[in-house]
Amino acid sequence: MPARRFRVHCLYTALAVLLLLPGGAAKAEPMVMGWIERVQIDPGGLMMDAKMDTGAKTTSIDAQDIKEFDRDGKKWVRFTVSNRKGRTVTFEQPIVRVARIRRAEMKTTSRPVVMLPLCIGNVRQVVEVNLANRSHLNYPLLVGRTAMTGKVIVDSSRKYTNDPMCQGPKPGKG
Repeated sequence: MPARRFRVHCLYTALAVLLLLPGGAAKAEPMVMGWIERVQIDPGGLMMDAKMDTGAKTTSIDAQDIKEFDRDGKKWVRFTVSNRKGRTVTFEQPIVRVARIRRAEMKTTSRPVVMLPLCIGNVRQVVEVNLANRSHLNYPLLVGRTAMTGKVIVDSSRKYTNDPMCQGPKPGKG
């Protein structure tokens, strides 16, 4: 084999090995999810049923007892989240922005937005979540498309396809 051809062959072989190694340059294929999935919210490990909604841009959670306060010169919010089994977790998070929600049947409303770690299937990420009263809706958590882009494909004919099983340290914990 001529030297130039051998070098090209070695280059392609090295590239193929690199792409196959964990954490290599190969992009992971998106996970197929149903339109309803179980999601784990950290910290606290609260499991909730979530509607995977590609029509909604942002993620929204049913938050109760929402109280804004100042901490170290910044706006924070304390709120409580409960799942259908009655487990409740209280969160204190900095407010990253205030979302203005426009709805056809109502006036524009403002909602505090916080960052929360979510585990969906084997995907763990910290996403923007707006706090709302969703107690009148079927699902306390709505996962919007910005939390899914490039990671999840929603199959509307399926439900509960992937239980949360994120591995490794949880965000915020060593």
